[in-house]
Amino acid sequence: MANHDTIRERVEHCLDELAQGGVRKASLRAILDALDEPPRQQLLFLRVSGLTVSSEVVGMLTLENGEIDEGPLEPEDWPYNTVIEAIQAGWRVIKFPELALWMDETKTYEVGGEYVLEKWR
Repeated sequence: MANHDTIRERVEHCLDELAQGGVRKASLRAILDALDEPPRQQLLFLRVSGLTVSSEVVGMLTLENGEIDEGPLEPEDWPYNTVIEAIQAGWRVIKFPELALWMDETKTYEVGGEYVLEKWR
């Protein structure tokens, strides 16, 4: 699975070349090469103050190419304030908070939960 945006950009480039008189072989080869690129999964971990997708993000972390990135230090610099914002930016939810943890009345758990989202590049 190649990056849809990358292939789209390369096809748009070929269309521009075609409009100017001809497509270069190298431009078409770049599209074929993009199709051969292995997919790369990006993970986004969002810690939220509640359990819903509209709850405020209180912590974040990304994992891409085996590298962990805790993101900006200041919450106002985080890319998303809610899970909904991340979904609108193209992230897909692959794990919702574990609601079963809140069903055990003998233990106290902190309020909130963690969503795990993914993108493929």
